[in-house]
Formats: sequence, structure tokens, C-alpha cells
Amino acid sequence: MKRAAIAAVMAVILVLITLPSPVLATDPPTLTGISGSTGGMPNPTTTQDVPGVILTGTNFIDVNSINLDGSGVTVFSFHVDNSTQITATFRLAAGAAAGTRKISVTTTFGTTTENVQFTVNAYFTINIPATLNLIVMAVGISTGNTNGSVSTNVASWSVTAKDDTGYMKNISSNAPLNNKFEISKDNNNFVDSDSGHGIEYDGNPATLPFYVSQQVTVDDAPGAYTITITFTGSY
Repeated sequence: MKRAAIAAVMAVILVLITLPSPVLATDPPTLTGISGSTGGMPNPTTTQDVPGVILTGTNFIDVNSINLDGSGVTVFSFHVDNSTQITATFRLAAGAAAGTRKISVTTTFGTTTENVQFTVNAYFTINIPATLNLIVMAVGISTGNTNGSVSTNVASWSVTAKDDTGYMKNISSNAPLNNKFEISKDNNNFVDSDSGHGIEYDGNPATLPFYVSQQVTVDDAPGAYTITITFTGSY
């Protein structure tokens, strides 16, 4: 009788041990904010990392991925600090287009739907001489042609090379030249700088050559002359 009772108790114990554990349901995550390095400045020719991007929200449990819409920005790495915070490093492609990218976080239990965004900042660089020296320029012809370039990541932009009258001004006396400063995208067909249009290209991004020229007359005073270069752009 004692052996039968012990065997029955052991059977009951074995049954209790092998019962499955209950599965706890977890709510989908929410993404409520972004802080830290929330804006990135791309490099025109190489990738650029943006560390310290902090995402805040709820239910960051079993995080599978962080996603950004559009192109030019990827998640290089991330660390789940706790259920309400993730620290990430974003990687910007060379020349990544300026603008915003919507972020979402995916866990085993769902994907965030809130409109939290990361901003890629605009950049613009222009390579053009600040001055042309008339001492080394021949009289009576268009000379001093200089190959310049523009690099930007905005979708549409223009460059205007002019001052308020379209003439280059002498640095020391502020006297203008007799002929207007000219600018062209193909080293031919120069356009007077007072046209109001300057160079106009569309690119995203764009590294484009252009040329500047100044014709000298016998009445022009030698010396260094300047011209104003103005950039406008949007995305």
C-alpha cells in the first residue's frame, strides 16, 4: 500500500512539472520622440555617421529593426537601452538628399505608426575665385576664364554671380569695370551677370562645372576686383 501511494504522488508531481508556462501578451510598440543628433550633414563624396540618435516610446521589447523611409539613410547600429529608449547610429550615404525621413521601430509584437522623423540637412559648396586680378589679364578679350564647381544635395537650386549692377567692383576704389562679369556652364555662350538668372541647374546631388569670365578694356584700372556669388535652393 505504501509503495502504491508513493508512485501515485510521483506521477502527480511529474504531471505538474510538465505543464506549459503561460504566454504573456505584449502590446505593439509606440514611437513618441527623437532627440540627440537629430540632423545630419551629408558629405558629398563619402558616407557620414550620425551617432547618438535617441528614440523614445513604449514597449521596446524584442526589437527586430529600426526603419527609415526614402533613400540615403540607413541604420548602422542600435542598442535598446530599456523598454522606452533606443540609442542608434544612422549612416548617411554620400550626397544623401536633403529632407525628412519617417522612422519606425519593429518588434516581435508590431511596428510603430507614429510620424516621427529624422532630418537630413542641406549643404551647398561652391568653388569659384573670390577675385580676378586685372594685372595678369589681357586687354580686349574675354580672359581669366576659371573652371568652378557646385556641390549640393537640394533638389532644385540656382547660383547668381553679380553685384547690384552686374559689374565687378575694384576692391580699393569700388569703381566698376567697363564690361559686365559673365558666367557660363560650357565655357561658351557667356551670359551677362545682370540677367538675374546666374547658373541654373537641377540635381540631387550635383557636382557641376561652370566658368566665369571678365573682359578688360584699356580704361579699366589694374587691381583686384570682386563679384558676389549668391546661392538659393529648396527641397
